[in-house]
Amino acid sequence: MTFLVISLAILFALILGGVPIAFGFGFSSWVLRLLGVKAASAISAFRVIDSFVLMAVPLFVFMGHILTESGTSRRLINFANAIVGRVAKGGLGVCAVLGGMFFGACSGSSIAAVAANMTILQPTMTELGYPKRYTTALIGCVGTLGQLIPPSVTLIVFGVVANVSIVALFMGELIPAIILAFLMSAVNIYLCRKFAIIIPPKVGNLAAQIKELVKSGFKASWGIVLMVFIAGGIYSGTFTPSEAAGAGSVYVILIGFLAYKGLTRKNFFGASLSAGRVTGAVFFILMLNLVLVRIYIMHQVPQQLSDLIVANVENRYLIMLILNIFLIIIGMLVDDINAALIAGSLFMPLVTQIGMSPIHFGAMLAINLGLGGLTPPVCNYLYVASRISGENLLDFFKYVIPFILFAFIPTLLLTTYIPQLSLTLPELMGYVTESVWVK
Repeated sequence: MTFLVISLAILFALILGGVPIAFGFGFSSWVLRLLGVKAASAISAFRVIDSFVLMAVPLFVFMGHILTESGTSRRLINFANAIVGRVAKGGLGVCAVLGGMFFGACSGSSIAAVAANMTILQPTMTELGYPKRYTTALIGCVGTLGQLIPPSVTLIVFGVVANVSIVALFMGELIPAIILAFLMSAVNIYLCRKFAIIIPPKVGNLAAQIKELVKSGFKASWGIVLMVFIAGGIYSGTFTPSEAAGAGSVYVILIGFLAYKGLTRKNFFGASLSAGRVTGAVFFILMLNLVLVRIYIMHQVPQQLSDLIVANVENRYLIMLILNIFLIIIGMLVDDINAALIAGSLFMPLVTQIGMSPIHFGAMLAINLGLGGLTPPVCNYLYVASRISGENLLDFFKYVIPFILFAFIPTLLLTTYIPQLSLTLPELMGYVTESVWVK
């Protein structure tokens, strides 16, 4: 266990020092090799990322970039605005929550959800009296839904590392994600009471309002079909997440060029290049991470860690609390994908040992990483929102705190201590979700 402490100390010191995390993984592994710790070759890690399942990652990332460039994202937001934007103070904030769910359902990327929501919604919200700092905080928080709503790239990576059905993980996250979205909407409406927000006038009578809703729905229909196509195909077993990502990518290219005509040769290649950069970074990090993870596995570090916790803690509720604390800390220090890799490799033996369902753990993991992603020093979603809006993180973080306290933490506690919230849908679909917890 000594080399575990050494490697993690080096890794987190490098992260806090601003060194790219991929090099942190690689340097930690190299130091362990210098200390004489037996390690597998990097080729074995490369074989792991040579995976059909992981093909879903670049394809969903590519799809998210094309959705934004083609104008599909804007039409989905307009449709959500027609549903709730004129309801009351904070209606457009609820629209931002729905937008996060829409983008999550289309791209599986939290960062894409934040960027699209900020670009499309914030100017309108600012014009209607929403404080710019508040909208920056809200949209940054809403971005977490991108990794909770299937297809989540984070859950795909976790499923590969933990050898868990990705479709079951997707279904296990649906109910917690809906609970979180509801609570975030409620917090938003409560906070908006004190803002001088202009509520857009309703469009004529009920018939006119329905007409506007139908009109915006028709304009967004190609995007809505995409969500139904992906979710329906995966859950029905018609195709795998990777096949869904491939078919969805072809679909968004076609509607971008032929239906919405928002794609041009220039922005198509620009979006492709951006998606390629993100994908290259993710897979480079993934490979170097797996080199370090394989050292841990060869020396049974995850098993020793789980034995240590179980031997010293008997209360099952306390064990669940310890797991949550570890996951939040990991999410605070590294990005979602790497946090999923670390958590999947370190804690799966403990999850198995206490009789907890991996699907239940996956739901806890996603919420914890979302919570950790809103907490310094990393807080990727907030930094992305900050860059786009130009607001300083310290200036708007006070608006993030209510969402953490009254949306994320309640959702996390409910998901942790009521396993059926994450297990009911997978069980209905025939997946084995044994969860006896600690005996």
